[in-house]
Amino acid sequence: MLITLRGRLLASHILPVLFLALLLGAVCVYLLETRYTFDNLVTQLGRDSALLAVLAAERGLDWDDRTQAETFVDELDPLMSSRLMLLDANGTMIASSRESDQVRIGQVLTAEAVQRATRGEAGWEVEFNTFMNARIVDFAYPAMDQTGRLMGIVRLSQDITAIEQPLIPLRVSVIGVIALATTLTVIVAAGLARSLSKPLITLKNAVMDLPPAIRPNRLQLVGPSEIQAVAESYNYIAERLFQAEQDRKAILTGTVHELGNALGAMKAAIQTLTYDEMDDEALKRTMLSGLYSQVEILRIMLEDLVLLSEAQSGTIRLQPERIDLSEIVESQCQIFKGIALQKRLNLTWSGDCGDQHIWGDPARLGQIIANLLNNACKYTPAQGSIRVCYEIDSNAHQASVTVSDTGIGIAPEHHEKIFEFMYRANPQSSQKGMGVGLALARQLAVLHHGSLTVTSQLAKGAEFTLTIPIRHPGAA
Repeated sequence: MLITLRGRLLASHILPVLFLALLLGAVCVYLLETRYTFDNLVTQLGRDSALLAVLAAERGLDWDDRTQAETFVDELDPLMSSRLMLLDANGTMIASSRESDQVRIGQVLTAEAVQRATRGEAGWEVEFNTFMNARIVDFAYPAMDQTGRLMGIVRLSQDITAIEQPLIPLRVSVIGVIALATTLTVIVAAGLARSLSKPLITLKNAVMDLPPAIRPNRLQLVGPSEIQAVAESYNYIAERLFQAEQDRKAILTGTVHELGNALGAMKAAIQTLTYDEMDDEALKRTMLSGLYSQVEILRIMLEDLVLLSEAQSGTIRLQPERIDLSEIVESQCQIFKGIALQKRLNLTWSGDCGDQHIWGDPARLGQIIANLLNNACKYTPAQGSIRVCYEIDSNAHQASVTVSDTGIGIAPEHHEKIFEFMYRANPQSSQKGMGVGLALARQLAVLHHGSLTVTSQLAKGAEFTLTIPIRHPGAA
């Protein structure tokens, strides 16, 4: 039964109600027996014991005289429904109304109620008495003289079996109510279990038939709020899976496009260089420079793919050290100078860090700048210009690198979105890519406790600014 969800739902409804019903029934019976029946009985025994102690005092009972004690008990026994027992101040039995107790005359009793009475306190307890062969309520009352000295003890014991007999129909009634409540609970729980399991079965079927390449149909939100939340989670995950599949295809398409462009250019250059009658040295140098540029483009693409994998698995780690910012910027500019010349772009750079150094991961900072320069070269038309400026502001305790171009520009509504994975401000553009470079660049900037921002307008170029603290907070 508990293998299926419906069975577990039934159990989850029935067991708590059954447990609660049993608990409440037991509590009700217990309270009725102890708080009402037993309390009343104890109160009555306490009153009777006190009256008997007063009566013994008025008659001048000598608690050391067993004959007087037996006479006193014999006179009162016909009027008593309880066992009457008299004990001296030490707890020794001197008289009892029960014949079976005669063998214990002269013995010191050790019952808890008796021991309390020897200390001058009235006490009672419920116990099974072997001499009466029954469960009894035992009450012991200390009899004092006018000076407060303990003279003896009046002990009354009442068999409670007769009292418990009227409670049996009550217990039967409680059991009947529990059985009725359980039956009704089973019926209601079966309906609720079916209403809960049906939408979950629908959800299971939808998950089994989920096609990631096709936008899935949204599940209707029916049933309790928790079931609706699960259905909504399915809709969200299904949409995410669909979007992830689209992103995968976009990355694959962009990678194939980038590889195709680079490999096509490299193949043409290699064919030209291997031509037997190729004697133009200037052309050879140009071809070799082009080959080097295409290799650099492939390097950046591969580094982005590796970094994308690390970003998705959360394993990007920095290795900060004391570095010269100008060396990193100028080395990347030198690499992209050939790419810019091939595309007839004017790439310039300037900056002066003096003898100041910063803390950062040189490889990661190089990746940020390479991505910015790669985008500038890609989206700046021929005859355009790209400018790189860098500086260290000691007063602000930060360093900055700015890459500006005269390219196609970016509309203001896209300024933040271009830093999201797989987002393209102009999907119809002839310039294709993987759509991850700027997102990775910003993540690396944030890991350096810095920022990467853009200022741009359509047809007026773009300006990207990388800002990082001079000293990395995690540096030693």
